[in-house]
Amino acid sequence: MAGAEPGTAGSLANPRCETRGFQLLLVRKQAELHASFHLNATAAGMETSLHRQLKEQFREPGSEIEVKLGRYRIDVVNGDRLVEIQQSGLAAIRDKIRKLVEQYEVDVVKPLIARKRLVKLAGPDGPEVSRRWSPKQGTMLDLFDELLYFTRVFPHENLRLIVPLVEIEELRYPGHGKRRRWRRNDFVIADRKLVKTVGMEVFETASDLHRLLPEGLETPFDTAALAAGLGIRRWEAQRVAYVMNKTGALNRVGKKGNAFLYDLSVSSAAAASKKTATIVTADSPEAACSENEKKVDRHRKKKAVRKRKKKAKKKRTVTEEPAASVSSDVPAPKKRASNNPAGAPKSSKVKKKRKKKAVKRKAVRKKKRASV
Repeated sequence: MAGAEPGTAGSLANPRCETRGFQLLLVRKQAELHASFHLNATAAGMETSLHRQLKEQFREPGSEIEVKLGRYRIDVVNGDRLVEIQQSGLAAIRDKIRKLVEQYEVDVVKPLIARKRLVKLAGPDGPEVSRRWSPKQGTMLDLFDELLYFTRVFPHENLRLIVPLVEIEELRYPGHGKRRRWRRNDFVIADRKLVKTVGMEVFETASDLHRLLPEGLETPFDTAALAAGLGIRRWEAQRVAYVMNKTGALNRVGKKGNAFLYDLSVSSAAAASKKTATIVTADSPEAACSENEKKVDRHRKKKAVRKRKKKAKKKRTVTEEPAASVSSDVPAPKKRASNNPAGAPKSSKVKKKRKKKAVKRKAVRKKKRASV
């Protein structure tokens, strides 16, 4: 740290320390001084200015910050209500929020970036080189990208989702950080700062998501009509419909060709029943399995099949070796002997049919276990 005064954290970095124990002591002392200089920071380098500004914005007078509650750390405690601020994806705190809402009332603050000003620095502590606005612009519809893996938690009677739409300033400098693969134009983010709050939405129930739908949408509708009304692409409208169906804001009422038809929930009671059903069936893999979990499941099945094939091939080669070493005068057989008693080689079609039957039997057993 350049220009640090004697007695500060910068003066503790002594490269001539001979023993490792003394170095560890200096590191601990440096961490303690850093925490005293930044009172609201949770840990050095882990909390951005944006996170601290949002904590101050949603903090009530007399409330506590960075409170340890069991195995978790809570950003803000406003009386009996917990406030958790999440800049990254909601999937990272899904299990944490699911545990907390069982006993406490929780507010999850998820900021969405409407505009971002990029400030390029010469180095970590270097001067500013340039600044410009990023061409990417966000909207409130970006919330569905986050809710895609958060439908097991939202909606809940003890959960309130607060979504501020903000403009931020991102400070970055050239570098690769801890990336294993890097390019010439890589950068490291030094800090993020809040410029202003453009808008804010609060979602408590599934029916609150109806505010994000276009006006004058005729029901029943498919994702093509939804995409045209929102002015987005078809695959983005499919994601919106999927999330709203999982949360209970939309109901599937039929099909038009290969496209599903959706209708708004009849009443708040229907949304509440859908919400409780989602919570009850959250542990069943068929009802609440995310796309990533399905990919992992398919990968495991393929890996198991490859392992069985390799094991069977190894067993066949072991059984053939003694027969070939009985007499050197007898030539080795050209075709590999099969394991079936009839001696006829099995065709690939028969093997495929047996595999399909085995997969079907496994799926039936899985459904029976899920229904119990």
